[in-house]
Amino acid sequence: MANRERDRNAILVLLALASGSVDAVSYLGLGRVFTANMTGNTVLLGLAIGQARIPAVTRSVVALGGFIVGVFLASLIVRRARQDAIWPRVVTAALGLECAILVGMAVWWQLHLPALDHYVQYELIGLVAVAMGIQSASARRLGVSSVTTVVVTTTLTNVVNSVVSRLPPRMSSTPTPVLAVQALVFVAYGVGAVTTGALVLRSTVAALWTAVGMVLLATLAALVRFPADDDASERPG
Repeated sequence: MANRERDRNAILVLLALASGSVDAVSYLGLGRVFTANMTGNTVLLGLAIGQARIPAVTRSVVALGGFIVGVFLASLIVRRARQDAIWPRVVTAALGLECAILVGMAVWWQLHLPALDHYVQYELIGLVAVAMGIQSASARRLGVSSVTTVVVTTTLTNVVNSVVSRLPPRMSSTPTPVLAVQALVFVAYGVGAVTTGALVLRSTVAALWTAVGMVLLATLAALVRFPADDDASERPG
C-alpha cells in the first residue's frame, strides 16, 4: 500500500510540473493568459476589464469558461470512482481525455505558427483550459490532503500551516509524506514554469510539446502503475 501511495504522489508532482509548464507556454504564447491557474487568470481578467482591453478580457473569459467545462466533464467521469481506491481507473481515463485534447491542441497550434490570429488564440486557449480543468478535477478526486496540481496558493498555505503546527507546544496532525508531497507540488509547478519559459525563448514548438509530454508521461505512469482500482492482494479482508 505504501508503494502505491508513493507512486500516486509522484504522479501528482509530475502533473503539477505539467501545469506550471502549460501555464508558462500559455502565458507567453497565447497573449498573456493563464490556462491552469484560474486565480491568476481572474486577476488578469479584472485588470483587463479595468483597462478596457477587450481582447484580453475575451482571452481570460475563454480560459475561465474552458476550465469550468473541463471540471464538469472530469467530474462526470470520476464520480463513478471506487471510494477506497488509491488511484481509480476512471481518473486515468479522465487524464487520457486530457491528453487527447492537449495533443489535438498542440497539432492545431503548430499548424498555425508562426503567427496566431485572435480566433485561433481563443480556440487554443479554450482547449488548453478544458484540459487543465479535467486535470484539476481528476487530481481532486484522489483525495490527497490539501494537494491540488493547478492552484498552488492553497498548497503553499497548507505547507506553511503544517510546518508551524509542528512547532512546540503543538504537534502536527499532517503526516510527513503528505507534507512532503504538498511541498513538492509547489516546487514542481515553479520548475515547470521556469523550464518551459526558458524553452520558449528558443522554440515555441519545443516548449509546447514539452508541456504536453509531461501530461502524457503522467498518464502513462498511471496506466502502468494503476491498471485496476486495487490489486486483489491489497484489498481489505
